[in-house]
Amino acid sequence: MNYRDITSGDIRQMLEENERDRQFGETVTTQPNNPNLHPINRGLTTDNIIREMMLDVYQDGFTMQYPDPVGVVILQPQRKFFYRGKSEMYPFTMSSLGRTLKEIENESERGEERLVANVKCLQFAKLIQPMENVRAFEELDVTVQYDAIAQHYGFKTFLMDMTLDFEVALFFAYCKYVDGKWSPLTTNDTEKKEEKKFGLIFQNNSLVLI
Repeated sequence: MNYRDITSGDIRQMLEENERDRQFGETVTTQPNNPNLHPINRGLTTDNIIREMMLDVYQDGFTMQYPDPVGVVILQPQRKFFYRGKSEMYPFTMSSLGRTLKEIENESERGEERLVANVKCLQFAKLIQPMENVRAFEELDVTVQYDAIAQHYGFKTFLMDMTLDFEVALFFAYCKYVDGKWSPLTTNDTEKKEEKKFGLIFQNNSLVLI
């Protein structure tokens, strides 16, 4: 994986682009008949043809059917990049369950760990399924991603957090979670060891041709 240092100017530029993406999604959602959004008026080119063809996915709340097991998903407005922010450089980037399994050499014990993690997530799904908010989504035929919810409550899964919002990634790159609350990293945090000197932000195209 290739890393490079980014300057405060780079961050400002990425924030500005992130804001343009956010505003575009908001405009598409609130002004679907705006003539300025018409492909001809926007100048249809090979650089934006995919974006024009997929204009619906830039609408907040747009639903899309994916193959099983994903199902029907409510989308946030599409943006140009996926991001992931981390507050230090780890030897590898893996899911929480993947990190645990990597430390277990015995295959039988690895299988047990996977089984325990799956059973915990299943029990969690059974616990929240009767809740009003969850039932409301299911009544709309929207697929509830129980594993994704479980992960955000500390359960080990094979999922990894990513975001389309650069500001969210920036937050996780420069903040820490201690004693139930978030706070910015301090000099004491960043000077503990070489791996903690810099926050990391991973970036990848969300749609290859735009």
